[in-house]
Amino acid sequence: MSLVEERKTRRNPHPLRAVAKGVQEYLNSRGITLDITHGRPVGGLVVIDPDTGEEDSVLSRKEFTKVLKHEIDIIYSEGLTEDSCYGEFVLAHAGFTRVVLTTATGDTYKGKYNFGKNENFFKSRGIYFAIKAALDGTCILEGFGSSV
Repeated sequence: MSLVEERKTRRNPHPLRAVAKGVQEYLNSRGITLDITHGRPVGGLVVIDPDTGEEDSVLSRKEFTKVLKHEIDIIYSEGLTEDSCYGEFVLAHAGFTRVVLTTATGDTYKGKYNFGKNENFFKSRGIYFAIKAALDGTCILEGFGSSV
């Protein structure tokens, strides 16, 4: 069995990964759409944030692609070429996960989880805690389980 096939058949070994996936599936089953954005610090690259006009070195994969297409202004780059990939520049620690949840009636809930500067970036952790922050004080997750 190839490594790819093995990964497809393997269950989510980390408990938080399984819970985060379960919460996403539960929300989708209730007609709630999720827009998830992950941002990670990048080494050797500083850009101008198009929204604020300030220096920024925490980018999502989508923003990194815009940098390569020259759609975001670069202040400083070390080793960046047209063939560069996101994985070459992102750091293993810190970053954030932002979620926007939209219900069928158009209500939106926003949440964000900031990883500590020495905390390993883990998508499932970010998704779980950002959803939890977005839905804090609501009854939307009632019925999902007592672990949330």
